Amino acid sequence: MSQETEFWKNTLKEAREQYQVLCVRRDALEVQRETVETRIMQLEATIKNLSDLASETPFEKMEALVIENATEIGLADAVREILKNATRHLTAIEIRDLLEDSNFDLTPYSNALASIHGILKRFEESGEVSLAQRGRTRFYRIAPPKRVTPIIAAPIQPPARRTPNPIVKSPEDTLQVPIIRVTPIRPMPKDDSGKK
Repeated sequence: MSQETEFWKNTLKEAREQYQVLCVRRDALEVQRETVETRIMQLEATIKNLSDLASETPFEKMEALVIENATEIGLADAVREILKNATRHLTAIEIRDLLEDSNFDLTPYSNALASIHGILKRFEESGEVSLAQRGRTRFYRIAPPKRVTPIIAAPIQPPARRTPNPIVKSPEDTLQVPIIRVTPIRPMPKDDSGKK
């Protein structure tokens, strides 16, 4: 065997050893990757469910609630638009923040949050919003539309013709009952003389 062939055999042996080591490492990393992927999916589901319970909406969803024509409408209409676009209940503070993100001018209101609470209270009283409460925190959402059952009117019938009662031929044939006046009986006074 020549020295050159020996060199290539040793190089091949080293390559096979490195290949084996890297394959084992790759398999270990693949198991680790699957474990990490599983944990990531679990955490995503946990975050989604806990954000609903903690009354937090991911930022992307909150951006979807921003209204475009906020500068052209009044405060009540702006609040209504935000609630219509919401997929969950919102607090008054969240509504105020979304109004600010929509470039709605809240400076005319000395206490914007109080004004928003007043609007939400009127909406609640009129049945336009539904309310959920957790502790002292109130959450609002547009109320689902009320189901209206259509009233189907019966066809109008012409009035029935009155036919005379065949038994009663004249007013004299009717039974007349005399009126009797009843007076209560007074109890007899007691005789105190002792005689019977």
